[in-house]
Amino acid sequence: MIVEVNQETLGLARRSLPEFAVTGRGTLPPTFDIHCEMMSLPMALGLQLTDLPGPIPYLQPDPERLDHWRRRLAGLPRPLVTLAWAGRPVHPNDANRSITLDMLAPLAHTGAHFLPIQKGPAAAQANNTPPGMSMMSLSDEIRDFDDTAAIFCLTDLLISVDSSPTHLAGALGRPAWVMLPFVPDWRWLINRNDTPWYPHHRLFRQTQRGDWPTIINHMADALRQFVQAGRGVS
Repeated sequence: MIVEVNQETLGLARRSLPEFAVTGRGTLPPTFDIHCEMMSLPMALGLQLTDLPGPIPYLQPDPERLDHWRRRLAGLPRPLVTLAWAGRPVHPNDANRSITLDMLAPLAHTGAHFLPIQKGPAAAQANNTPPGMSMMSLSDEIRDFDDTAAIFCLTDLLISVDSSPTHLAGALGRPAWVMLPFVPDWRWLINRNDTPWYPHHRLFRQTQRGDWPTIINHMADALRQFVQAGRGVS
C-alpha cells in the first residue's frame, strides 16, 4: 500500500507507518492500481461509529526531537498549554474556523503557561501578548510536524481551533480542547462535546453562529479547573 502525504508530515508518516510505502506529495509515486483520497476512506471502507476509535496512538514522535524539546521546555511552569488560533488562510472555510489571539484573552488569568505553536501569517500575533497571559511562542522554532509532535508529547494540553494540530494531537493520543464553529467539519459530528475519533479530545461548540466569546469564556472556566486539579504531567 502506498500513502501520499505532504512534505511537512513525511518524516512523521514514514517512521510511524513502516509497513506502508510513504511518498511525498509532488513527487512521482510508485505504480499503483487504485487511488482513494484519504478523506474518502471512511466511506470507501464502510466505517461505522462502532469501529472508532482505532488503536491510539498511531503516530510516533521522533526520539531526537523529543530530546531537543525536553531540554528546550525544561524549567517552564506547569501546566504547559499549546495554542493554535488560526488555520491556513487558503482553506475555503477559514473565515468561520479561525480567530485572533486577542480573542483568547479570557484564558490569561487561569494559571496556565501558554506556548503558541501557530504557523503562517497569524503567528505574528504572538508578538502582542494579551494582558496577563504567561506565554512563550515556539512558532519560529517549529520546522515541521515532527517538532510539533514532540512538543505535544511533552506538554499538558492543546487548545486550538479546528486545524491540523488537533488531528496530530489526536493521532498521538494527546489531550486537546477544540473550538468549533456553529457549522463544523463533518468529522466532529453534532450535539456532543467529545469525538469518537480521539478519546482524549474535548469539544467546545458555538451555539450561535460567530459566537466565539461564549465558548472561550466557558473554556477559561474549564482551564481554571484543569489547573487547580493539577492535571499537568510531571
